[in-house]
Amino acid sequence: MNDLYDGFLSEEDRKAAGGINPPDPHFLPPLAKWDDGGEPPFPFTVDKEAIAIYGVKSTVISMPRAFSGGCIFGWASVAHETCGHAILGAYPGLHLELKSQVKNSLAHDLKGLGRAEALSQYWEEKFEEGVSDALAVLNLGPAMAIGFIGAFRGQRGGYLAANGFSRKNERLSAKPGEGPHPSDFFRVHLLVAMVGNLRFSGKEYWMRALRAEIEKDFPGGLDIGFGDMLVSKKLARVSAETFSRVLATSPMESLGGHALGKLQNWNDSDETNVSEVREMLRDGIPAGMEMKRSLYAAHALAAAITQQASRDNRTPKEMIFQRLMQILNGLAGQSKYLSTFTQPLPRSHNAGTKENKRVQTDDFHEKGYEASSFAKAIHR
Repeated sequence: MNDLYDGFLSEEDRKAAGGINPPDPHFLPPLAKWDDGGEPPFPFTVDKEAIAIYGVKSTVISMPRAFSGGCIFGWASVAHETCGHAILGAYPGLHLELKSQVKNSLAHDLKGLGRAEALSQYWEEKFEEGVSDALAVLNLGPAMAIGFIGAFRGQRGGYLAANGFSRKNERLSAKPGEGPHPSDFFRVHLLVAMVGNLRFSGKEYWMRALRAEIEKDFPGGLDIGFGDMLVSKKLARVSAETFSRVLATSPMESLGGHALGKLQNWNDSDETNVSEVREMLRDGIPAGMEMKRSLYAAHALAAAITQQASRDNRTPKEMIFQRLMQILNGLAGQSKYLSTFTQPLPRSHNAGTKENKRVQTDDFHEKGYEASSFAKAIHR
């Protein structure tokens, strides 16, 4: 978590991006704790107001205990919490500035297309969660979208859902007041659109592969629900693309006139690092091997996610996770932020209860990958 957070906020990266102002100097990197409960089955950030009583200026990310032993796709959500919620809290004024620019851009891009006002209101209500998804892509690359699709398919019975709870064969719809998160449809298209704002040369191929994968769960001309309304898939995608473009490219006064996509992005060098780590995850880590100075935790996590999703993967998921932990341990010596994680923590006393069973069994990736289009992209 600290390494992902530092990817946005380190002095080195801020200087490379053109002298971006430092974050609030009193705002600490996110703190982590293991949660023994069964719901929600993903990490979540504790409200800053809830920890204000301790006098600590930070966020706390609560991790499901089952993640200590696997759930590789689910680990992508750590980037959502760390690169999203925590970053927004570290730069005073950034939240409101982004929200204002997104609202104005949506009003402009959707003008005359119908449902414009309702869609703008929808994204305003889901703003912070949408931003957190998008910023995670800047630090984790296309692996963030893979992890999201894999993890949520596992939780939704094999399909992404329009409302986050169920899938109707005749029409996809959303319930009003469904919570702070956008529906799966809006979220995956926001992730794909954000991939389009990355700098690496393979982004167009990845976008096509991911869209083909999404189409399996949202086929044909079905309308998509938001709130208590329906909108065409095309218009919903346009709104997600506008949202992502603002986040990636719009200059922000709170960032010294720079855009978030300039502060952090995903390049061909990142893809090269991921490919090298995937070899280690697949074939094993040579004894005494020293990690490259340009290798970070984001590369290791992205490699584990893409290797797990690969159509040709023959490495057991338990082995991938174990090797991932070994690589992170190797990186710990070169980073003042990355702490050592020598072995999975013991499961909690209630880890085998009915509430935890769904997460513990690591079923995130079990649905729909053997012949998936993005698995072919990974193999390529």
